[in-house]
Amino acid sequence: MKYIRYEDERPIDRQFGGFIMRLSTGPGKGVLRVLASLVSRALEGGDVCLDLQSVAGREIMTGEEHVSIPELPELLDVLSRSGVVSDGGGNLPLVKGRGSLLYLQRYHVAESGLARAILNRCLEPQGDPEKEARTALLLQLFPAESEDGGGMQRAAALQALRRRFSVIAGGPGTGKTTTVVKILALLAGEDGTGGGRIAMAAPTGKAALRLSGSVRMQKAALHCTDAARRAIPDEASTLHRLLQAVPGTGRFRHGPLNPLPYDTVVVDEASMVALPLMHAFFSALSPSCRLILLGDPDQLASVEAGAVLGDICAAARLPGSALHGSVTVLERNYRFDGGSDISDLARAVNGGRVEESLGLLAPDRGNGVVLRPPYVGWNERDGVPEELADAIMEGYRPFLEAGDPPSALLAFDRFRMLGAIGDGPGLSGVRGLNMAAEQVLRRAGLIDPSSPFYHGRPVMVRENDYSMRLFNGDTGIVFNDPECDAPLVWFNAPDGSLRAVAPERLPKHETAYAVTIHKSQGSEFDAVLMVLPRQDSPLLSRELLYTAITRARRSVEIRADPEALSAAIRKGTARVSGLKDALLNP
Repeated sequence: MKYIRYEDERPIDRQFGGFIMRLSTGPGKGVLRVLASLVSRALEGGDVCLDLQSVAGREIMTGEEHVSIPELPELLDVLSRSGVVSDGGGNLPLVKGRGSLLYLQRYHVAESGLARAILNRCLEPQGDPEKEARTALLLQLFPAESEDGGGMQRAAALQALRRRFSVIAGGPGTGKTTTVVKILALLAGEDGTGGGRIAMAAPTGKAALRLSGSVRMQKAALHCTDAARRAIPDEASTLHRLLQAVPGTGRFRHGPLNPLPYDTVVVDEASMVALPLMHAFFSALSPSCRLILLGDPDQLASVEAGAVLGDICAAARLPGSALHGSVTVLERNYRFDGGSDISDLARAVNGGRVEESLGLLAPDRGNGVVLRPPYVGWNERDGVPEELADAIMEGYRPFLEAGDPPSALLAFDRFRMLGAIGDGPGLSGVRGLNMAAEQVLRRAGLIDPSSPFYHGRPVMVRENDYSMRLFNGDTGIVFNDPECDAPLVWFNAPDGSLRAVAPERLPKHETAYAVTIHKSQGSEFDAVLMVLPRQDSPLLSRELLYTAITRARRSVEIRADPEALSAAIRKGTARVSGLKDALLNP
């Protein structure tokens, strides 16, 4: 019998396992305890469920406890007789789903409900593409198919016109926002009424802010009527704000009985949306609402459970799928010129090609992407390594010397240090990098961190606060109010303005000279300094690297051991989920 050592069982996992064991009325209580604990632990790692095949016939070792898991047929019999596992039709805490998947009940409800909602939209009658293709506005906004990628944008527009559900996928800089703005103008028509009420949303405040700015810029350049241009909203909201989250409850005011009052909804950065939130969102759409998702399925999946956009795109690739044709992938990159090494590196990493990636990162190429040795041997008492100190000064001096908050916020987004982990030894984690930045900038006389809200301190919000209209991921800068010389934290607002918040009114937040790669999603910087742990880690994957690389517009420096970097490029992340199968086999 093969052994699995289960060393990362958390107290909450053990408590849940004990609850299920006590609730069970059938045999195999020890087996049920371990399986329930594993299901709970799987969610923390981003999986939606536990694949029983991965543990059947194994012996699980948790501390001093050894539990033998039966082979799959006997294990399924144990579950069916347990009194705590349903097949999805009851209200028991665990659900045995398709094949050998075991769920917490609420996640099975979310996954199966989301699959039904997507398929219902895909099975609706389609429009007449030939009639749509003859419209003058379509030809004006999307010229005839060409080699520069315009043909794929036009194809995405036709799919959005034909269907109540469509996805425009592609990496950063491939024109997703440009395409969707033209689609919204096309839907609006010359009189601006064809698209009905339009809403735009994103999973985080930062992503909503970027979407708002991009849409305002794109629609100003559109060749369409003023009425069509006015029909396109200027401001995007977070999904939580769109659904009107009820603080402290986990519920939303909009749902099946109180649907959203929109005829067209666009959601950007859809790869960041976890399964429960995506299910709640779909449940709140009226049957006639047209939904367009934008996102990059190759990026990191959501922090919480699920890889919804990736599952949708994977299902849509198969010709027999009801989703076939719903997803258009834009490939031409408009951000980088042909042969850009950032673009080439992103593709090589995404493809798991180690030698090609390392070749592009060679120090002597001078091409804007480079791999250098990791920073070692630093603690709070030691001086920061000279190369890191130089990077911090070059990257952050401009925003600290800015004369006003708008200039400071603009300059701050030109450079960012990104880490794979929040805390780690020395400079391997975000905490150490932030401490190093404060040390360097203090010694240069650019900051005075003797008080928590010192002038120039960058902060990132860590939780949603609807009363303050601040959301997880929002980034601001402390800048002294010139009238009273008191500190205020300045943020960009979705409408393009600036707003100031008193420090004592901030929700949970953290210093943000450096942020984790997960928290950088939805952002762009001119230059990125990526710092990875010296040793291979379960957190390191090609999706993590790809996400960090594609945050950069001009340059990427990676500080890592070549062996650890190579291991990460080889390692793809596959989350356990039944959504793809549910979409393929209703």
